[in-house]
Amino acid sequence: MKFPQNWCCMLLLAMLCLLAMTEARRKAKNACKYKKTKESDCDPATNVKTITQVLKKGDSTCPPTVTESKPCGAGVEKKRKNKKACKYEKSGAAWTECDESGYKKKTMKLKAGSSADCEPTQIKQKACGSNKKKKNPRKGCVYDKMPWSVCNVETKTKQREMILIKGDSTQCLPKKIVTKQCKRACRYQRDRWSPCDPVTRQKQRVLLPKNNSSLECQPTVETQACHVRAELTAPKPNKCRYKMSPWSDCDPRSNTMSQVMTLKSGDPNVCQRSKKLSKKCKVACKFRRGEWSECDELTQLATRVDSLIKGSPSQCDSSRQITKKCRRLCKYTFGEWGECDPVTNHRTRVKKLVEGDKGECPAEDMVTKPCGKKDGGERCFFGPWGEFGPCTNGVMTKNRPVKQGGVDCERKAVVAKACDGQGL
Repeated sequence: MKFPQNWCCMLLLAMLCLLAMTEARRKAKNACKYKKTKESDCDPATNVKTITQVLKKGDSTCPPTVTESKPCGAGVEKKRKNKKACKYEKSGAAWTECDESGYKKKTMKLKAGSSADCEPTQIKQKACGSNKKKKNPRKGCVYDKMPWSVCNVETKTKQREMILIKGDSTQCLPKKIVTKQCKRACRYQRDRWSPCDPVTRQKQRVLLPKNNSSLECQPTVETQACHVRAELTAPKPNKCRYKMSPWSDCDPRSNTMSQVMTLKSGDPNVCQRSKKLSKKCKVACKFRRGEWSECDELTQLATRVDSLIKGSPSQCDSSRQITKKCRRLCKYTFGEWGECDPVTNHRTRVKKLVEGDKGECPAEDMVTKPCGKKDGGERCFFGPWGEFGPCTNGVMTKNRPVKQGGVDCERKAVVAKACDGQGL
């Protein structure tokens, strides 16, 4: 059985990798391991300290000792975070005199053993004594506090005195009074108000402390001004009392019922002698309206008979009759408008009676109209209407002449209707 040539190459590479890994493990076992000894003191000339390491594990190729050097102060910040790597001598430095800005300074030198990165000197400054914040002179005032007084019922406050026992008398008040609101330690039982004093116009009542109140609570008297109501002092109005009559039957015409109120007691000069009340009937009677009759020449009235369509026959009439005054039917023909009068700024025309009672309707009258509108616009004035012209495209038109007016008036001067008699 023959293997391909590339398989042989891959197998050879795998064997070489295995040998390399075995050699690396062997070298790792034979690696040199050392044990650290104590560090030497810092050399002030070079600012360097040395560390000697002794062989702990390894073969013959490993050196028995190894020496390392590092600058002084390295790693201090990591070990001691709360301590600075740069230390300066504070005791040997002296403060300078105060300058014009009100500050004094001192120069401090770097201590031995500090890091090489530190500055050789450090300057510190602070404010002189005059620039320091002044203490409140009244903080030293000590007072002897007297007991609180009894709570005042009117002001709801209590007070106590404070007497100076310690402190500068020029800065502290020798005596002061403190006031504060009461905490309702006193609860009272209120008595009835006394009658109003006609001289002082005041009334009083006694307040007695309740059982659960403080021992400091004392009986007291509360005073209040008398309040006289205006309606008690004003004269009583005259009362009008009426006697009610029973409700009338329902009026089918107005669908209402009425009641009369007759004066029973009261001043007749102030009260009405009788009143009439009305309200809608509870039972609705609906009627169908009839046609109006012709006007009666004697009574000048027209009548109409309505028939019942909804409602109880026992409570509603089967029909009702309604009358009203006749309308005056006066029909006129109007003449043409005259020219605008420059004095009155009006146009006039004559109207003549064509149909109607000559006794009630004037036979002839004059109609006047201003030439212009209130807003200053031009008013339309027309002549009489003409007759409808021949039918053209299914439409008939009639015109009237425009005596005054613009385009809008010309539109109103034309009326059209369909040839079959229906207006457009």
